[in-house]
Amino acid sequence: MNTTTLYGRLTADPELQTASNGNEFVRFTLAVDRRISKKTREEHKDDPNFQKADFLPCVAWKGTAHLLSVHCKKGSPINVKGRLESSTYTNKQGERRYSVEVRVDEVDLLSFANSSKNTANTAPAKSAEPPAAPSAQDIEDEEIPF
Repeated sequence: MNTTTLYGRLTADPELQTASNGNEFVRFTLAVDRRISKKTREEHKDDPNFQKADFLPCVAWKGTAHLLSVHCKKGSPINVKGRLESSTYTNKQGERRYSVEVRVDEVDLLSFANSSKNTANTAPAKSAEPPAAPSAQDIEDEEIPF
């Protein structure tokens, strides 16, 4: 079964685009930290070019894309669930290339970029926009079930 779950941070602000068929999508890169042993960390502590993360290309469509474009920005921490899709193409130099990207089915937002509060939030990607939570001032005493 082809499934993947990744935790990482966005490397740039996601920009909503529209495909020729009218569907919205977002392409983004997810920086996923590598687990590095203490010995390896010590060996490379003075090397600023030592890569400690993998940068994975991702694509999200429709409601998931809209959710990312509205609520995320560069550096936003997210969990993505999806599958790996591979493709081959020929570049302008006539060379055959192979690529792999994560086709995102669901995303969990671990913080909202456009939120006025700095609390961690989780939102399912299946809705176009997450529902607004009522504040304590919006709830009447008789609506409380206890």
